[in-house]
Amino acid sequence: MTLDERQILAAYAELAERLGLPSAVAHVGDVRAALALAEPLVTEDPASEPAAVFYAFSRYPRAFPRLARAMTTLLALTCARAHGIVLGSNDSDALEAMVFGVASQRVGFEQVLAYFRSRIAQA
Repeated sequence: MTLDERQILAAYAELAERLGLPSAVAHVGDVRAALALAEPLVTEDPASEPAAVFYAFSRYPRAFPRLARAMTTLLALTCARAHGIVLGSNDSDALEAMVFGVASQRVGFEQVLAYFRSRIAQA
């Protein structure tokens, strides 16, 4: 995986501080659970890692108090860039909306993966 627990926690702390939320603390147990959910979903498919990270952290919104949608989207975008997947500003809006679908279990991993795959095809 492109991102590890330490990098994710540091990114959350930095984002929280930038947004004036210095008391925001990530729930490490939920971060670990999300990473454990994401890991087996990652395959040779370059879209699988950003999709897995997005899906897993959407399922564990308590990992990032007050910044769940923003962090989930940021992590997915970071993974996507690492795999050469170019996402635009419209994708950020779509991903933030998709967080709710995953969290409510109306959107599954295959749908998230299809979204990231479609972005590879457009790049």
